Amino acid sequence: RIPVMVVREGEPPERFYSTTPSVDPPSVAISGPASQVNRVARAVATFDQGALPLREGLVRSSVPFVLVDAYGEEIDASLIQVTGESVLLDSVVVEQHLYATRTLDLSQAALYTGEPGAGYRVKSVEVTPAQILAAGREEALSQVAALFLDAPVSAEGATGTFSSVIKVRQPAEIVHLSSTSVTVTVHIEPVLANRSFDNLRIQTEGLSDAYSAKLDKTRAAVTLNGPQLWLEKLRSS
Repeated sequence: RIPVMVVREGEPPERFYSTTPSVDPPSVAISGPASQVNRVARAVATFDQGALPLREGLVRSSVPFVLVDAYGEEIDASLIQVTGESVLLDSVVVEQHLYATRTLDLSQAALYTGEPGAGYRVKSVEVTPAQILAAGREEALSQVAALFLDAPVSAEGATGTFSSVIKVRQPAEIVHLSSTSVTVTVHIEPVLANRSFDNLRIQTEGLSDAYSAKLDKTRAAVTLNGPQLWLEKLRSS
């Protein structure tokens, strides 16, 4: 007895997802000249997914096979009989499910939790990929509005931009997701603020001893705009 292996070629019809195929029978019996039978390692059925029908559900296809050795080279099977349950075989039945597909957005709700460090804020949150291809029964897919993260990213105490890989929660009605996780990048930036200094004395510098200077204004007010943490460290002097 030798195993039967299915090799998939091509792509399933557009807007459909195909599951891993199963084969019936999974193994066959071979008989014939010992010199040829002993060389056979397995039967290989090449299955063209492009020939699948444009409908969802279980699809059964009759697929011819060839006999190959341990190196994958085809063997002349003209003197070899292949049987399954005592019935001569020249093909096997390949079964696989076809499901409709739909592109779903990742919900922007509850992407992160916690507050950044003092003096910092969350500027934006970026999710890659932002859309995921989902497969399932067409009726069930139509009921799914968006996908959600398995858990939000923690931004607690963050003082700089960071990324985390987070799993995507897969609804029960979906059989396949093109990506089971996404990269969430949380962009952190300093909090900007204004600070004013009033009645600052204006001083002169760099005047040689041979000259004197007189200012028409001796006091000034200054307003600065910048990172809050930096502004808080400034002194009026």
